[in-house]
Amino acid sequence: MFREQCLLIPPTNRQSVDEVTVAYKCTRAGKLWQYIKNKPDKLGFKIFCQGSSSGIIHDIILYQGVTTFCNIQEEEHAHLGLKDLLLGAKIVSILCNTITNKESTVVFYDNFFTSFNLVKRLHTNLGMRSVGTVRVNRSVAAMLKGANKVPAKHKPQIRCPNPEFSTPLKKSLAGHWLTFYTQ
Repeated sequence: MFREQCLLIPPTNRQSVDEVTVAYKCTRAGKLWQYIKNKPDKLGFKIFCQGSSSGIIHDIILYQGVTTFCNIQEEEHAHLGLKDLLLGAKIVSILCNTITNKESTVVFYDNFFTSFNLVKRLHTNLGMRSVGTVRVNRSVAAMLKGANKVPAKHKPQIRCPNPEFSTPLKKSLAGHWLTFYTQ
């Protein structure tokens, strides 16, 4: 019921996807509550939210472990290509599917959600642009070779040594921000 009300609010063209912990300290929720050590409220429900730049939540998904995606229809699974995506990429794909004006919307998310497959799927399947930070241990970061071998005398720059990232995603750019400080 809450999700349906959130979906009625018209979204802006800048959306963000992130996780929120709703504090809950009782034991009557079964296995729905989570312990997250890096959050101020360590015990509670883990909810993935899609919010606008104005701070309003437009869509939510309650994390339920293996049953998180049980209510997603098979047609939606096939349309979004969710089968081979990681958890974070599945969450972003499902939340972005409810955005009405996809072509003019930019979605921002952090390194928990970011993967090359997600950026590619959002662009090809939904026609959306997205911005995310990349974890070093993800496969896309391993392909950005040579970032540590650039001399310190160079100015800050964006390098994309692998053309595989920018060619299929004509409106997207995958690069590695290199900052070097000289004394």
